[in-house]
Amino acid sequence: MNREQADVTAKAMQIVQDEIAEIDRSIVTNMKQVQERIDRDHLLKERRRHMSRLLQMLTPEEDAAAPQQPDERTYRRYGPVKAFGAQRCAYCLTWTDNPHRDHVVPFSKGGSDSPDNLVPACASCNSKKHAMTLLEFVAIGGIA
Repeated sequence: MNREQADVTAKAMQIVQDEIAEIDRSIVTNMKQVQERIDRDHLLKERRRHMSRLLQMLTPEEDAAAPQQPDERTYRRYGPVKAFGAQRCAYCLTWTDNPHRDHVVPFSKGGSDSPDNLVPACASCNSKKHAMTLLEFVAIGGIA
């Protein structure tokens, strides 16, 4: 093998090694993005679970201010948020006779109308929270 062939072979090997390194970087980047999506989805599920538990805690069955049995038609239409009439706001914990349905993950940010994503909120908290996520609302001091 002459010197020219050796140089060409060395250049070809370098190009192949550079492309392999680029593919490795791309794989690592894609793996990080997939992990971030998994983490974000897990966080959303945890938030929904937490808010659902919070809703259960805020709707005491034996409290005199809240009716004992929900109206079945209202429950089917609005889920657990308006079915009990007077409820506590999920954010400031005050009693309200006319709770608003608030999306924990705002509809504008991919939230759904499923009962797991809805909590009762007083008019004041609902208007303050508007289209913020729960974390954004907490960050501005929206939860007392």
